[in-house]
Amino acid sequence: MLGIISDKHNFSITLKLLRNGSLSIDELAKEMEMSKQKVQEHIEKLVNCGYVFERRRKRKKHYFVNHKTIKPLLEILNKHIGTHIENKRRS
Repeated sequence: MLGIISDKHNFSITLKLLRNGSLSIDELAKEMEMSKQKVQEHIEKLVNCGYVFERRRKRKKHYFVNHKTIKPLLEILNKHIGTHIENKRRS
């Protein structure tokens, strides 16, 4: 599952959703400057592993971050990055 979030597009989509709350495929495609098809492929991976949920609003699906899975993961990444930066400073 870490491989999913380590993909730069998946990570960028996750950050966009964190910042915006929820977005549709159309909105994400515009934000990411990617085709709707490519965004859909990445979103499906994020939904399948539980990082992102989907909710229907009128005719469109909107996607939002599953904070129960993403928050602990981001905390681990933040700790790792902080340790890596501190080690670089000591070198």
